[in-house]
Amino acid sequence: MVYTLSLQPYHIIADPMWVGALMMADMDMPQSSQVRGSRHRRWLGAALVGAGAVLVLLVGGYYLYGWVAARGLDSLVYPPSEDASAPQASVSMTLAGLRPNVLSPTSAGAPLPNGGNLPDPASLRLYPGERVAFSFWAEPWAAQAVSAAGEEAPQGFLPVDRFALGARGTLPHATRIRVPAIGVDAEVRNLAILDLGNSREYETPNNVVGHIPETSNPGEEGNAWFFGHLQSPIRGEGSVFQDLPQIPGILRTGQRVYVELDSPSTSYLYEVYKTDVLYQDDLRLYDTDPATVTLVTCVPALTYDYRLLVTARLVGFKPVP
Repeated sequence: MVYTLSLQPYHIIADPMWVGALMMADMDMPQSSQVRGSRHRRWLGAALVGAGAVLVLLVGGYYLYGWVAARGLDSLVYPPSEDASAPQASVSMTLAGLRPNVLSPTSAGAPLPNGGNLPDPASLRLYPGERVAFSFWAEPWAAQAVSAAGEEAPQGFLPVDRFALGARGTLPHATRIRVPAIGVDAEVRNLAILDLGNSREYETPNNVVGHIPETSNPGEEGNAWFFGHLQSPIRGEGSVFQDLPQIPGILRTGQRVYVELDSPSTSYLYEVYKTDVLYQDDLRLYDTDPATVTLVTCVPALTYDYRLLVTARLVGFKPVP
C-alpha cells in the first residue's frame, strides 16, 4: 500500500476591517510627520519674522535716537563773548550777599534824602531770591544743579603775560589734567601714531587723556589738543571726559570753568571761554596765536559721530613743588 502525502497551502482569510485599519495607519504615519514638519516650519517662519521685526525696530530706533540727539547738540555750543578777557559775573552773587553792603545794620533807620528811613535788613525777606544766585532766579529749583567747585580760581597761580610764554617744543609735556568743575582728574599721555598699512592714525586714549604730540605743550604758544573718551563700551578704554558736555551749561550760569595742566616742573591754569560742536569729518587740528588748549570728546552718546570742542586760554602758572 502506497501512501501519498498531499500538502495544501494554507489560506489566511483576513478580516476586511483589520486590513482597512492597517492601510489607514500606514497612510496616517507620513501624513502626521508632514503635519509636524509643517508646524515646525510655521513656527520657524514666525520666529524669523519676529526676529526681523525686532531687528528693524532696533535699527530704526537707533537711527531715530541719533537724529534726535544730533538735533540737541546746539545746546553744547557756547560762543565766546565779544570781550573774552572781560570778567564774568560770579555765580555766587546773591541778594543776601550784596545786602550787607547796601543795607548794613548800621544804616538801618538812617534818614533818606526824601525824609524816609532805610528799612531794617532783617525785615527784608524775598523768596526764592534771598540766597539764590541771580543767574538762577528764573529757575530757582535748579540752583543746586551746578557745583561751585570750579567757580573760584585755584589759589597760588601767578598771572601770565605774553612774555612768559614758551616757544613751541621748548617746554615739557603734560602729565596730568584736572577740571574741578566736572571732577576730571586724569593722567595725560602722548598718543602714538599707528601704521595701518594704507593709512596712519593716532591711537585712542586708553583710560587716560591723550595729547597730540605735534601740538603745543602746556605753557607754550599755540593750541594744545587733548582727547578723551565720552564712553568706550566696546573697547573698555574708560570715560574720562564723560562730563565734558556739562561745561556749556555751567558757563551759561556765569560760573568760571578752569583747566589745570601739570608738567614735571610747572602747573598751568587755563580758563574755558568757548565750546563748539563739529561733525567728525569736519574736525581739523588748528593753531592759535595765544596759548590755548582744546579738549575734545565724541558726542552724542551711543552714536559718537560729532566732536565737542572745549577751548580754554592760559591765565596762570605756578611751580610744581
